Amino acid sequence: MRINNINESIIELYLSDDEIENIFGGYEFIDYDTPENRIKIHSLLTSAAPKAMLPIDCNKILIEVRPKKSGCTITLTKIYKMPKKYRQIKDTTLITLIFEDSDSLIKSVEILKSLNIQSSNLYTKGKKYALIINIRQENKNLITHLSEYCKISKRRADAEKITEYWQPICKNEAVKKLSEVF
Repeated sequence: MRINNINESIIELYLSDDEIENIFGGYEFIDYDTPENRIKIHSLLTSAAPKAMLPIDCNKILIEVRPKKSGCTITLTKIYKMPKKYRQIKDTTLITLIFEDSDSLIKSVEILKSLNIQSSNLYTKGKKYALIINIRQENKNLITHLSEYCKISKRRADAEKITEYWQPICKNEAVKKLSEVF
């Protein structure tokens, strides 16, 4: 593990694949929105670099996990309170849909085109396909209708891993292009 103190508000941790496996049980189990993983990350920081500490108040630290070819980078950023008028309301949700084969993907196109999808990208790896979509908040529960065709993930880490390691097929408006073809 390496620690890089960028400034008084940002710290980066570099973990190897073995460290990820020992600490979190694998990259796919790093969910930085859970208190357990925030505590694990804070403990890593405390044991490795006691002087490079950010405040323990987990609500005021942004934790970002980015995959690397070997291991990952965890960035901790201290968040300063912003006045209410400058806070941005998140109106879309990033969702990853992983299909076991092309037939499942094709069968889901009808449902996908009826949703209000803001953006969509299609990737492949072997026989599997992944569709990363941004969907409006009010429609995010409608995505559950696709569970018979694919695995659904709302974790940003899954989308980042697919973007990093899978082969892109269509980088813009993939759902619209699929619905035009099928």
